[in-house]
Amino acid sequence: MALVRNIFICLTAIILMSGCGSDSKSGGGGGASYFNLTGSITSQSGGQAEMAGWYVVLMNSNSQMSIIGEVDASGQFKMKQIDNSRTYSLLLLNPEFKYSGSLSMPCTTATSLPGCTAEKTTMQWFKFRGTTLPRLVQKGKIIAFQSYDEIEIVANAAKDTDNDGVADGPASVTLVEVDSDVDGVPNSLDPDIDADGLPNVVDTDDDGDGIADVFDSDANGDLTADSLQSTGDHYFSEVVKFFATQYEITSGSSQAVLKLSSTMRSEVGIPTAVSLRGSSVTFNGSTVDGSAWDRTLADDGRNEDSGASDGTWGRKVTLASGKGPKSFELMFLQVKFGEGDAAYYYEFPYTFPAITVGDISTAYDSATRIVTISGTPFGTGNTGYTWYVNVFNSEGSRVFTSNAISGTTSTYTIPSSATTSGSSYQYNVTAQLMDTVPGVPSIVLTSGKGSL
Repeated sequence: MALVRNIFICLTAIILMSGCGSDSKSGGGGGASYFNLTGSITSQSGGQAEMAGWYVVLMNSNSQMSIIGEVDASGQFKMKQIDNSRTYSLLLLNPEFKYSGSLSMPCTTATSLPGCTAEKTTMQWFKFRGTTLPRLVQKGKIIAFQSYDEIEIVANAAKDTDNDGVADGPASVTLVEVDSDVDGVPNSLDPDIDADGLPNVVDTDDDGDGIADVFDSDANGDLTADSLQSTGDHYFSEVVKFFATQYEITSGSSQAVLKLSSTMRSEVGIPTAVSLRGSSVTFNGSTVDGSAWDRTLADDGRNEDSGASDGTWGRKVTLASGKGPKSFELMFLQVKFGEGDAAYYYEFPYTFPAITVGDISTAYDSATRIVTISGTPFGTGNTGYTWYVNVFNSEGSRVFTSNAISGTTSTYTIPSSATTSGSSYQYNVTAQLMDTVPGVPSIVLTSGKGSL
């Protein structure tokens, strides 16, 4: 009988700890609790149904880890496993996953909202008071709350001199402060470095220095080269270490390749699945090794993912002819834990840069062995890239690659040691932007092959 009583006590304790099927769970340390919510959003003209197919993104200020809610036909969206101890902002994406607006809470006067400290500013970060989200309204480039009853505004103001809810942009400061917007938060920790109202992950110029991040060796303006530190929009402080993307296209071709890779943090364990979430316009019709792609990444050592079961997940995806991501289009690495109704997701964003991928052409002078590159691979006037010359033997194997050549230079001399007299060779040129993470350039443009 004592054994039966002990079993009953243990079962009772397990039931109490499980919350009897509640949507909330405890965890995360510091007394954090988790909840699910249903929110709603209306268009500027007042119709909720008009927002069907759009996406509301709840973004954590510390790690930019996100939770996405797809707006249904009634203008509602659902989000699961929200940590009520975190600070958040909101983004709005159109049905093609293009960035379309950020949360703005305007301080038209110094006392117009709780948390306002100065007039003609706007704020974008908040905490939940409970388990509900005020109704949202799309207003052009911003989204606004109808009320502030259910949230606590977190002071982190950006200037808005015309009181239109859209932040002015970068503050006029010197970078030796390593706090570009002078908000007291160093660039390495600031979710909006230049105070332009755009969270860094959707800002194509994080530090507001006029140099697009894809050409900027110090995109966060902390006076340390990004290549020397694991910081930036591709790195995350929880669940995953990084989410890297590499977009590859050949000049004159209508088909592109997208390589995806991400490494899980060991403390989170093995996820149920890792997938890509993005625009159906971009990804429908994509294939992997000739078969339809199911949007998943793999950790099997055969998919650009290093070794099998090593925590790095990857996939090499061939996009359908004529398809490719557009400027300001977002894609999310989706990490799933659990199954069925108990499943929950963490999502990590990447924004395709606002650049135009052009074409390159080459010429070869056999007398001087000089290769000349021409064209505008990444837009007129943009020379912040590197290019390489590759040499291939008659079997198509690459036998030589030059050192990196600056985009400000248009010629390269192939050394005589790269080829053997009497044999036939071809060459091509690859132009690429800086690495998102070491060894993974964000965009690679390849020329056609020519004979040497």
